[in-house]
Amino acid sequence: MARTYTPGYCIVEQPGTLDFQARMLSQDYKSDAAKQFMQVTAYTVA
Repeated sequence: MARTYTPGYCIVEQPGTLDFQARMLSQDYKSDAAKQFMQVTAYTVA
């Protein structure tokens, strides 16, 4: 099933890798929200 995402942005307080930013946004880096952040952001950065 295809999904559509609305473009957005995140202003970070500290520089770091995508993994680091996912952990900053969600205390549990294995949460669904962190996984979705990594998946969506990986496509926009690459």
